[in-house]
Amino acid sequence: MKKLFVLFALAFVFVSALSAADAVKPANPHITAYYFHAWLRNQACQLFEDTLKKTISETFKKEYESGKIIMEVYDVEKGEAHFTDDYELVASNAMVLSLVKDGKEVKWVELKKLIPLSDYPAKLREYLEKEIKAFMAEDGKK
Repeated sequence: MKKLFVLFALAFVFVSALSAADAVKPANPHITAYYFHAWLRNQACQLFEDTLKKTISETFKKEYESGKIIMEVYDVEKGEAHFTDDYELVASNAMVLSLVKDGKEVKWVELKKLIPLSDYPAKLREYLEKEIKAFMAEDGKK
């Protein structure tokens, strides 16, 4: 039994080390794409998260792999409620794009058209691509 526990512990440490080594560190500056949800999730909620992940990993693959775009998902009911105040969120399902320079957020925008697009996955993806590109271009002008 002791050997099994030791093997399990070593496997856990090994997998954790691999995950940490594979993690992309955010570039400076970078955009964080946040997806916020409530504890109780429905089909639309999962669609929003999956579409954001797919959009970033495919459309913005180069930026994602270089750390220029990162994605974070939070349950606002599990200790992350400060985001509701930080970003003035009204709904528990929300996406925010945040520009971070030198470790400080310098601007952000909430993507407010999620709910109307919940029945149209292709249009949702188009919307996310358009908004992320516009946010990136806006930063490039300054």
